[in-house]
Amino acid sequence: ETIVMGIYDALNTSVSGLQAQSFALQNISGNIANSQTIGYKATGTSFQDLVPQSSSAERQAAGGVTARAQATITNQGTVSATSVATNMAISGSGFFNVQKPIGIVDNVPVFDGITNYTRRGDFQLNANGNLVNGAGYYLLGVTVDPVTGNPIGNVPQVLQFQNNFIPAKATTKITY
Repeated sequence: ETIVMGIYDALNTSVSGLQAQSFALQNISGNIANSQTIGYKATGTSFQDLVPQSSSAERQAAGGVTARAQATITNQGTVSATSVATNMAISGSGFFNVQKPIGIVDNVPVFDGITNYTRRGDFQLNANGNLVNGAGYYLLGVTVDPVTGNPIGNVPQVLQFQNNFIPAKATTKITY
């Protein structure tokens, strides 16, 4: 018995390959366009073979390919120094716990209690003493005992600092 692949099947397989490569090139173009964007995480592309339904293995025709975007938000990005003492970066795995206010009442942010996670660490101290990143998210943390250096509790709250505290000293190492 001769296995025959129709012209439509052959063209469909070829077109799916071209579409998958086009999609991959779009992801590469986006990565290049954002190569200087602070905090940008590259998008990867994964290819998957398509296997059409067939009555027998001998009659199996090529099914083509499809491509999917693959987020890389958990990957380590490039850590670079800034002139802002409150900017932070995470080396290795992990995220900053942050919250975005749902509104402002009497110049005080109001939160809904929903914690978000980010690796964006371009935090700056605002007028109320909160550390806020460029996307408007407020940094959360737990209180630390000034004598022992141990955390007090384990539920992060929005951090607020007094304006009259000791001048900041850059952190050199954190073990978490």
